Amino acid sequence: MTGIIETDAPGKLVLIGEYAVLEGAPAIAVAVDTRARVSLQPRESAECTLLIGNDKSKFSFHWTPSGELDWVDPDVGDRGMLLEATVVTLAEFGLMPTDLPGIELRIDSESLYSCAGDGTPLKLGLGSSAAVSVAVTGALYRLFTGEHAARSDLLEICLTGHRRFQGQLGSGIDVASALFGGVIVLEPHSGSIPSVTPLTWPDGLFALPVWTGVPASTISMLAAADAFREDSPDCHRLHMNALQDIANAALAAWRANDSARLLALIEEYRRELENYDNDSMIGIFSPPHRSLQQLIAARGMVYKPAGAGGGDCGVAFADDIETIVQLKSELQHQGFTYSDAELCAEGLRDIS
Repeated sequence: MTGIIETDAPGKLVLIGEYAVLEGAPAIAVAVDTRARVSLQPRESAECTLLIGNDKSKFSFHWTPSGELDWVDPDVGDRGMLLEATVVTLAEFGLMPTDLPGIELRIDSESLYSCAGDGTPLKLGLGSSAAVSVAVTGALYRLFTGEHAARSDLLEICLTGHRRFQGQLGSGIDVASALFGGVIVLEPHSGSIPSVTPLTWPDGLFALPVWTGVPASTISMLAAADAFREDSPDCHRLHMNALQDIANAALAAWRANDSARLLALIEEYRRELENYDNDSMIGIFSPPHRSLQQLIAARGMVYKPAGAGGGDCGVAFADDIETIVQLKSELQHQGFTYSDAELCAEGLRDIS
């Protein structure tokens, strides 16, 4: 019987390209070293158990080679539904064996959350579901095949499983970032699988993740964007064309190692994203994001939401590290939380 399988995968921050990536623009994301961890122990018996965190939640189930999960307690929460989406996807790709072992599967994604005063977990907006999805897929792939999968071989599987979990919403950049790590550019094309290419972090560009203190529902934000596209297609298209042009120029500046040009384009993207938000009323620039933008812009830096917005994390950009150090002190004084987690973190890892 296979021994314990352990995997982990990082969170992410979208640096530029959010929303427009859904219409074909490139988007750049960086992996953040706050990791979802998975431990999988095969059993001699047919019993299967899903454990969340430090045994805070425990769910029993049975599974079949067709990918069906039969839960003893049907109220399994997001992690249970994510496991369902992952398993049925692996079955679709022909990776489920006919002779399934029982397992104990433990998922720990607490580093991707903060904690409210009453102990309630608050997501930071670093792509926790994508990191968990990638780590779970990697662990199950190894259990079912006995092999360590190449990251490139898992891209379509992970994208399919996570899209199933999210109701087919999203670009998949959070999944790609969790899988490959580092800095990537995701470029959609006519097929269902986007192009994912590694980038090198530019000289003279410094970034600091900042948490708004308020979690936001990415799925709800994307659904609101879909509704605006349906209700106001011409206005939507004008904004998307403008954002796409800026995103393309930012990618060229990134590849040219032109940090000054890149900072100017990130600020231009923020302004156009705010114009889009004003017309669509999605709520990307929530009050905490606006407060942070004003505070950070007053210090000569650039700030924008990272991803869908509405809360979660933003990113402050500067052209020297001393400015970042000074900002950290000011953020602490103002009661905002920043992250010192390593950027450009390694992607999916087998750690056992």
